[in-house]
Amino acid sequence: MFYERLKKNQEFFHVYQNGEKWIGDYVIFVYLKNYLPHSRIGIVVSKKVGCAVVRNKIKRRIREIIRVNT
Repeated sequence: MFYERLKKNQEFFHVYQNGEKWIGDYVIFVYLKNYLPHSRIGIVVSKKVGCAVVRNKIKRRIREIIRVNT
């Protein structure tokens, strides 16, 4: 399955306002169903998690997990 990344602030805001949330111990997933032939994914890591290098590393790993499993 192919996916695109959410990039614009308005796109993230729309998902946060209208989406559903799944809250885990260390992560919060916010999702919104779309009717496109592909998924669109945005990954946000809080500033509470380390410095920018650590946050970017976490985002890269999440993107790789998604890429391998789709």
